[in-house]
Amino acid sequence: MNAFRNIAATLCCALALGSAPASAQDGTRPVGSDRVVRHYDFEDPTDHLVGIPEDWVNRLHDPDHGAFLPTHPPWNQSRFDDTHAASGAWSIRLPLDGGSSAIRIASGTVGIFPEGDYTVTCMIRTEGFRNARARVISRLLRADGQVVEGSEVTSEPIRTGGMWRRVEMQVRGRPDAQFVQIELTALQRELWEDRPRRQHEVWREDRNVSAWFDDVVIFQSPRIEFSGNSRSNIILEPETPHLDVRVRDLTGEQLTVSLTVFDIDGEVVSATTRTVPFTGAPFIWEPNLPELGWYRTVLQVLNDDTIVGRSHLDLLWMPPLDSSRRFQRTRFGAIAEGLTSDQRRELPALLRNAGTGAITLSVWDRDLTESSLEGWTDQMSDTVNTLLEDGTRITFAFDRLPERLADEVQIHPLEILRLFGESAEGWAKYLTSVLSRFGERARRWQIGGSDNHESFWQGELGDNVDSARAKLTDLVPRVEIVVPWRAEQAPDQRADAFDVAAMTIPWRTPPDTIPDILAQWPSNTTVQAIIETLPPAIYGHRAAVSDMIRRGVLAHRAGAPLSLIAPWTWDNDNERMMPSPELGAWRILSDQLAGRTITHEIPIIEGVRMFIATGETSDDEDSVLIAWNDSAPPEEAVFTGYLGDAPVSVMDLFGNVNRLESEGGVYRIPIGSTPSYIQGINPRIAQFRAALKVNPEFLSARVERHVANIVVQNPWPVAASGRIRLPELPGWEINPRSTSFALGPGETREYPVELYFGLSEESGVRHIPAEVELIADQSYPMLRIPLKLEIGLKEVDLRTNYRFAQNEAGEWKDIIVDITVQNLASTAQTFEILCRAGGYVDNQSAISRLPASDSATRQFRYADGASNLAGGRIRVTLLEKADTGRLNKTIEIPE
Repeated sequence: MNAFRNIAATLCCALALGSAPASAQDGTRPVGSDRVVRHYDFEDPTDHLVGIPEDWVNRLHDPDHGAFLPTHPPWNQSRFDDTHAASGAWSIRLPLDGGSSAIRIASGTVGIFPEGDYTVTCMIRTEGFRNARARVISRLLRADGQVVEGSEVTSEPIRTGGMWRRVEMQVRGRPDAQFVQIELTALQRELWEDRPRRQHEVWREDRNVSAWFDDVVIFQSPRIEFSGNSRSNIILEPETPHLDVRVRDLTGEQLTVSLTVFDIDGEVVSATTRTVPFTGAPFIWEPNLPELGWYRTVLQVLNDDTIVGRSHLDLLWMPPLDSSRRFQRTRFGAIAEGLTSDQRRELPALLRNAGTGAITLSVWDRDLTESSLEGWTDQMSDTVNTLLEDGTRITFAFDRLPERLADEVQIHPLEILRLFGESAEGWAKYLTSVLSRFGERARRWQIGGSDNHESFWQGELGDNVDSARAKLTDLVPRVEIVVPWRAEQAPDQRADAFDVAAMTIPWRTPPDTIPDILAQWPSNTTVQAIIETLPPAIYGHRAAVSDMIRRGVLAHRAGAPLSLIAPWTWDNDNERMMPSPELGAWRILSDQLAGRTITHEIPIIEGVRMFIATGETSDDEDSVLIAWNDSAPPEEAVFTGYLGDAPVSVMDLFGNVNRLESEGGVYRIPIGSTPSYIQGINPRIAQFRAALKVNPEFLSARVERHVANIVVQNPWPVAASGRIRLPELPGWEINPRSTSFALGPGETREYPVELYFGLSEESGVRHIPAEVELIADQSYPMLRIPLKLEIGLKEVDLRTNYRFAQNEAGEWKDIIVDITVQNLASTAQTFEILCRAGGYVDNQSAISRLPASDSATRQFRYADGASNLAGGRIRVTLLEKADTGRLNKTIEIPE
């Protein structure tokens, strides 16, 4: 996956090309036309005598000279430092002793080409930071020294823990830009944290800490125009992807372009190299892609072997969209809060090709003012109208206040609930401008951003929601109030105040807990499950997508509408949205689940999940199986059985279809860790398989006859009959082994059966292969369906393990067996442990009066067991002394 990361060689490129200032450039070339515009390494001894780098000025509080910055006290003066340097001997240090600090290049110092593109790199090191962060800011200036609107680029606030870290930013040229300015900052939390303080929360300022900056490099990049054959970067079959490339450079150097396409796993699937024409003429490349899916094309511009520019383009190649499910997709949405006007303009086309049926949009922009309200609502209307025409359900979110409004009402921009709890005087115009334009277009209005979970901490949540409802209902008929929440925040009686909980499910939340989390909410509150995906940088894109599908399936089964958090990235240079892999998988998931309900889970083996999703008609074309392997050994994770008479196929994450061949009507389908969709199934057969079970599934490991029932359900609208035969099992008695059944339409019955197994029966889960003769709407082939049974003792847990150990000679030849027994009963119990291995004397040990909820461990050593027991077994038996309970477990030693 390293190919997906930013190319870190840019700084090396700049240093290799040289760092001469403009005054030293060749007189035959225009000023600023060299590749490197500036390189500040802070090594000039003359600067050290002055105390500040040439071209730079401090940004500190100095009212006598017109600098009013009370957050930047004068004692945080920057200084040269030779204790730490990314290269050379010196760097610039910004100390913090309460308050913040900053230093920047003086206005009018670094001239640039107005239409030129530039890259800024900087090395940063912080030490001792707890709440403070360091960041770099780049901005373009006009000839009069004023900032070019929209040109400021800010790095992420970082702390490095004593390590050097490279920061890189791309600065796109503007027609009215004449200079570039760089600002190095060390900021206390109040200046970088973008959320309000919680009640009684204290943000302590860092003191006696420092940030170091070194090797600030500004160099000219080629202008790269790079796009696909769809503005949304989602290409639908029968179209195939092609790429339009244009590179313009102002240095006059001979350049080449390298294009490499990677798949979701980071594997190279196509590549080419082209020479850049001096005229900057564009060219088109059609990569040879092996299948539908998500792809990243990395473009590198090279001067000889040095990278002087790069860009990337993410695209999805997907199957055609099924327009018949257009209005059934509203349960599958996305969170699109905080978009710029450019991003909002591109959103409808992306959602249309992605098949996304619901969206959460911000009500206000950050820089909105009273004077710009009318123009803003006109622009917003274009996006809203297009989305509504596409059948998209819109939730409007008051995710943050415009900065001007926040200053006027003296409320933090993220304290939305507090705003609605107060009088509308002073901000009524902001509210009515939105409600009058969109109040009849959408019912759902969200109070707070989806990532703002402060609602839980609001003691007056109910009152504030009531106040918000009163303000909205003046212009919004049948308003639904949405309040952001978080999965680890348990609901309480305050949930009755709002209609929808927009609940974020963190990626650290285990997927299997999602149904239980959703079940906590009252039935009169709709819970919108916002799925947070695994970080691809840590787990990889495929793992992130697979985990997302698991979460989506389990949440959909629990009845929750689903949303993803902004499954796209924004390309500032080319002003376009690029889809993430999650968006492509989300599209296929919505294809399979829109208009369908997950009715059953089919048991296969432990660790494999398989669900049936059926539509209202429950016919073959309206049903699908969704399956994945959580933890079973790959060779055992195989579904084998009859699925119907229609051709069966398996679809992957991105819509690639593999047609399957059966053997006598029986399919053998390996189930991988990546979820897949099995299509063409007979849903009645699948439901019959899922419902057939033994009740109870748990049998006590005692010397006694067990009475159970075989549960049979008829999912057909006609009568069903047949016979169930259970096999002969060594050491088992089953009576009767053959059971006839006859059921009316939709009927469920239980048929009794006696089960007996001997003292040597293994504990754990067993699957008894039942043979079923079935007649319903037709006479079906023989079905072989495994019936799950678990043998154990509810009052005790037995865990076994083995490990290799050194003998007296220091050789790793012995085997030690560890046996842990936990008493799950409410009273003390006494046990006896017997451990047997071929060629060794039996080992025995007693555990006397083990207290309730307590556990005990016993160890047995087998000398030279590594060789004597290789390929053999060790049998562990636990006996209840007060009853007939007996647990058996076998440890297999590999050869």
